[in-house]
Amino acid sequence: MNEQLNVINLEQETVNKNTDLFVNITERIGELMNKGLANISLSYQDCAITFSPAQEVQQAFAQYSVERVQSVTDEVIDLTLKLLDNQEQNLLMQAQKDGKTVFSITQKKIALVKKHIVNDKLQRAYPFYRTTIGNVLDQFVAQRVIKPPTENYPSLETVMLKIVTKDNMDQAERKIISFELYNDQIDEIINILTELKQDTNLKSNQEPQ
Repeated sequence: MNEQLNVINLEQETVNKNTDLFVNITERIGELMNKGLANISLSYQDCAITFSPAQEVQQAFAQYSVERVQSVTDEVIDLTLKLLDNQEQNLLMQAQKDGKTVFSITQKKIALVKKHIVNDKLQRAYPFYRTTIGNVLDQFVAQRVIKPPTENYPSLETVMLKIVTKDNMDQAERKIISFELYNDQIDEIINILTELKQDTNLKSNQEPQ
């Protein structure tokens, strides 16, 4: 019995030794994502994790070399894409062929990525970016504009919108459009989008599970 426990402890120690770095960096990436200091960007062909230049990000990875952080980040991206592609069982089956230790390591890494990286928002975004071949929204900024009164018109409050789109097939291609709206137009846009959102939710709820 003691011999069996020793074998189990040795296996667990091997698994921990081979996943400690992955665990620590993945958990930090997840924490930074929750704070808006790291972001996963998707396109038709690519996936990347980008980090804010904030001091907090530098402190989070201060004890690791740039190479180690990049290596784990690349592995996190690879696992994330495979999980979003519903390849979890294939990964585990392949790992099982490589032995019990490899299987346990793979299982632990998958669990970490599912817990800290793959969320509902990412799962909804993935099929959109993987099937869209035209322009997609990259940035949306709205700012209030207050115009002073003139001889003929009273003070007026409007909204300036800036929309940045990118080519989902080519990250370098971007288009920027800025325009101004008054209150009635803002209400109209909100109403149209609200109706579309409600209609989309209704159809989703009616689809068989």
